[in-house]
Amino acid sequence: MKRTAPLAFALLASVIFATTGQAAAPAPTPTQDPHVYTDRAMRVTVPDNYHLLGMRHLDPASITSQQVVALWVTGPSDRRVTIAIAIEPFPGFDLDAYETQAANDARQGGEDVLVDKKIRTGTANNMPAYWLSIAMGSGFNAMRRYEYIWTDGVRGVTVAISGQLGSLSETDAKAALSNIHATAYPQQHPQ
Repeated sequence: MKRTAPLAFALLASVIFATTGQAAAPAPTPTQDPHVYTDRAMRVTVPDNYHLLGMRHLDPASITSQQVVALWVTGPSDRRVTIAIAIEPFPGFDLDAYETQAANDARQGGEDVLVDKKIRTGTANNMPAYWLSIAMGSGFNAMRRYEYIWTDGVRGVTVAISGQLGSLSETDAKAALSNIHATAYPQQHPQ
């Protein structure tokens, strides 16, 4: 499965929430807080200084490729930092296989891409995850991206923060993504 190119999260902000022909799943509990994304298997809270560009809920059965489900931005245009949540079909819990796929897809997603750090870790509630540090581009277009990635049995999930080189430290990235809670995706049981 092809992942969205790393820079595409920010570039596609204006179109990701357009009608895609995919069935939207109802949100389990609608939230009034624009800094919180929740679905049946995750809750992500971003810092208050991030502004929501769009949020949607997709039925995992309807997705066939990686889809951005939430996008926030902060900072002036020359030092913009984005946080994006993306989901893609990925059955099972083989986190190492998903990390390999994610790293390979990142490398294929653009020129001068280097996954320079990967650490097996966990979300705030200890769901097994990887922390990736990715450098991409060169010169004035150089970017830094940090990601938490995990599988929930049904989907591969990426919560990424990215910005122009020098606008985002790893410490700041970890602080901004410190409030991620994830569980196995609830399976439907026949009655």
